[in-house]
This record gives sequence, structure tokens and C-alpha cells, in this order.
Amino acid sequence: VPTWGVRQPGHAAMARWTSSGWDTILGAGWQYSWWEDKRYAGTSNGKAVKKRRDGVDFFEETKARAAAGDPDVYYHSVILLEMLAEIVGETIEEEFVSQKLWRSLALAQRKKLVRQPSKDGTRCISDADLIQRTNLLITQLHDSCSGDTMIPENGTIIISAASFDNTNEPSKKVMVMKSFLGGRQIHLEKDGEVEYKMPPTVSGGTYELFLKVVNVHRNQVPVSVSVDDSTSTDPYTPEGFEIIQPSQQMEIPYTAGSWQWTTDSVQLDLSPGSKLKLSREVPCWGLTMKDIMLVPKSREG
Repeated sequence: VPTWGVRQPGHAAMARWTSSGWDTILGAGWQYSWWEDKRYAGTSNGKAVKKRRDGVDFFEETKARAAAGDPDVYYHSVILLEMLAEIVGETIEEEFVSQKLWRSLALAQRKKLVRQPSKDGTRCISDADLIQRTNLLITQLHDSCSGDTMIPENGTIIISAASFDNTNEPSKKVMVMKSFLGGRQIHLEKDGEVEYKMPPTVSGGTYELFLKVVNVHRNQVPVSVSVDDSTSTDPYTPEGFEIIQPSQQMEIPYTAGSWQWTTDSVQLDLSPGSKLKLSREVPCWGLTMKDIMLVPKSREG
């Protein structure tokens, strides 16, 4: 839910966006609200000083933007005038100041938008329009992946974390969701684990593994990485047995909520058909992964 930081005298309060516009809750109205914004100018004993932004001014701007409907309308009506005011050094004002032409014109345009009735007597942006615009934005951000596995010319393998081969469907321990980076991502909870089968196009050899993750916990447990190579042609492996490489621990960095590739890595021997398994030991915190990158160290043949 969109929110605006708000303060009130001697009282805790909040401001939030609703389907009918912005409103204050847990406190008094806009006339008793403010927020620290040093861009605004004021006077004290006849001298210019920086001042806080009043809630009434903020609320008026939100109504003007809603009344404009199209963001381009608000941009051409108000923002361009505010840009001219910035260029000539006029500080932001909440009231008209005759010495500040461009700032006063911008303020007048904003007040005009608020006071002019819309064609149907309601807000120019209906709830249906807002939902449609939001869904369109999400659709644009959530473009589907071009593929689950990519192998550039240098032999590096990029695997979408959401393309795991586990028989079980996504669960509360392994959640698949769309990513704002495009494509999909997964979120691992508790002892959730995922497995990936190397496609036939993968060249056998030794690879260095990195993970693209989001981690919001400073004390995160490592990811256990192991390889089940049932396609091995090792003559010393008894028939019916599989080679399982010892599990390795990969440390996960604290990313403060942003996407990052792990700085730590592990080396693995892979071949077409090998199964790469990622798991964790409980207790552990949730971990989100976007991609797996395998960088070749050496190749067979």
C-alpha cells in the first residue's frame, strides 16, 4: 500500500493511498500533518529559512495529479513550470509569492486542476483505469524468459532457478513467482530443495557455480551443492550405481534486498544429464534465487 511519511503534534499518525484518494489514519487530518522536506522555503524574523512540507500542500498535489488523469497533462501543466522555477533559483512555495513568477504559475496551475470538475463529476482516473494501468505495467515488467537455459559462445551456462526438475509441484517450501527482472524466480523456505538436469548441449567438464540471489538476513545458512552423475562412463563404477559428488557449502552474502551474484563459488564436474541439487539445512531463513551461472574451468576432450 503506498504511504507518505507523516508527523503530527504529540500524536502517532499514518497516511495511505486508498481507492478514493489519499487519507490520514490513526491521527488528525491533513491540516495537522507535516513531513520534513528541506526543499520548501519559509521566513522567520524576516529571513528566508528552510521549512517542513505541510500535509495540506501534499494532499493538494495528489488531488491535482489525479484530476489531470494523464500524467502528461500534469507534466505539461505543472512540472514544466516547476522546472523553470528551479532553473532560475526559485525555492518551493506553498503560497503565491509575487517575486517568484514561475513557482507561482506552477502553483496556480496545480490549484486550477484541483478545482476544475471532471466531465463526469468524478475523478479522472477511475479505479478500473488504475487497475488496468497497474496490470499493464506489471505485464511489461514480467516479460517471460526467452528460455530456461542459455549457453553463450564462451560456454558459460545460465539456468533459470525456476526451471528445476523436481517431480513435485511448487510448494510452500519452493515457491515460483514472476520476477521484476523479467522471467521467473524462486523462493526457498526451510528445507526446500531444487534439482536441475543438465541438457544434452552442455559440454562435459569442470564448472564454477555462482547464484544470483536476494538475501535480507545477515545470518543466512549456506546452500548445499551436490551433483548426481548417473551418466558417468567410469569403468570402475559397478553397474546400477551412480556417482554422487560430495556436497559442497556455498556461503550466501547479505544483499540488503537487492539482486547480487554470490562472491563465493564452488567447482563441480558436470556432463550432459548430470543432476545439480541445491538444498539447505534447517533452521534457516528464506532465500530468493533468480539464476544459476556455471562458468567453465575446463572441458572434456
